[in-house]
Amino acid sequence: MAITATIVLDRSVTQRNQKVRALLTVSNSGANPVTILNVVPTVQSSVAPNPNSTTSARGQVVANVIIPAGGSNTLVWDTMLETANPTTNYDVAPSQNNYNIGCLIYGDDGSITSPTVQTVSVQPGSNYA
Repeated sequence: MAITATIVLDRSVTQRNQKVRALLTVSNSGANPVTILNVVPTVQSSVAPNPNSTTSARGQVVANVIIPAGGSNTLVWDTMLETANPTTNYDVAPSQNNYNIGCLIYGDDGSITSPTVQTVSVQPGSNYA
């Protein structure tokens, strides 16, 4: 496969309701350029890691980006995590939650690539905020 990708986040710890910027570098080791048709960002909570807890990230990535032969290109999206792991009792401090940010990359050569997910920890605010 000619396409590889890596994700770098602008931070590894954040507060709820603050955006996290993902920088996706897509590289092409092949002899022909590849057009990225679509990138689907995903977010999965580490508290309940099952298929039902994986959602599309609320981000938009520009489609139809050409990755030149032997070259690379960087795509960017923002994700806002609106809550840490909330508790049901206001007398108990809310707990921290970790989220795995990843994506699926669809190329015009038929490839589907998924880089290693990156983890961001969401620090809770006050229950009374």
